[in-house]
Amino acid sequence: MVWAHNTIRNPLCVGDGSNMRAAQTVPVQEFETLPFAWSWRDVLRAAALGELLLLWLTIVQLRDLLAAALAIILLVGLALFLLRGKLFGFVFQMIARVIMWRIPEERVGALILGFLFADIGFYTVTGAASNVLSGATGAAILLPASLATFAVLGLVAAVMCVFQERDSYIPNRAAVNFVTSVLLVSSIVMGIGLLRGNAAAARVLPPSDVKLVTENMGYSQTALKAQAGMVRVELDNHDLFWHTFTIEQLGVNMQVPMQATQQIAFEAAPGVYTFHCAIPGHEMLGMAGTLTVK
Repeated sequence: MVWAHNTIRNPLCVGDGSNMRAAQTVPVQEFETLPFAWSWRDVLRAAALGELLLLWLTIVQLRDLLAAALAIILLVGLALFLLRGKLFGFVFQMIARVIMWRIPEERVGALILGFLFADIGFYTVTGAASNVLSGATGAAILLPASLATFAVLGLVAAVMCVFQERDSYIPNRAAVNFVTSVLLVSSIVMGIGLLRGNAAAARVLPPSDVKLVTENMGYSQTALKAQAGMVRVELDNHDLFWHTFTIEQLGVNMQVPMQATQQIAFEAAPGVYTFHCAIPGHEMLGMAGTLTVK
């Protein structure tokens, strides 16, 4: 988009009184190039749609129930933010405002999206960073990094839409520069991660005594057996968030980011030990079991 500003110089009279000379009026055009202009509302809408697309792909490819739940919450927040009660009907609008302390549903939508992006961003940013440092490959880098990119964009845009609601409608350079910076950093991180991952692709994990898979917020096995002595456990995390393999009696706490595989080796005497996921709330969802060492 090209903006043109026309400036007209006012006639000036110069001279000593007897000899007056009028300066010619000269039209001057000044051009300012602005490739595109986004408001914070545009950024929030684009981030929500991008995150929704990634969650949908995750549902299709991984059959991830958590991704489905997050997609539903995201849709609710996006609908409240965009539709502003126009398609919900007068009755729904009044009920929503009473239940939500008379807060306009547009702001409620921005708040829902902001909290959702904060939650997704915390796990995906740390997951992507951990996977890059550990030399992971493919989807283990691309998926969390892509989710993290839209989460960071959406979180900042949601904050701006809540606390600067009037200005959030106005296209501004700050929004454009922020989007450009995040996309640039994300591209560099993914590029470095893929290069390091290709170099480490030949790495082979040693044999494990116990292999576990986490999927849809659950362990593939809840009753494990191993021989006394050195026990090696491998955990393959297929979920969108971090999981752990934790045995408090033995001081074991293996943390595994999304789409990653890790191993831990520890000494265990004969006995029965309880293992669980130490991420808050995950044990309540059933992520616990027993390890019997003979």
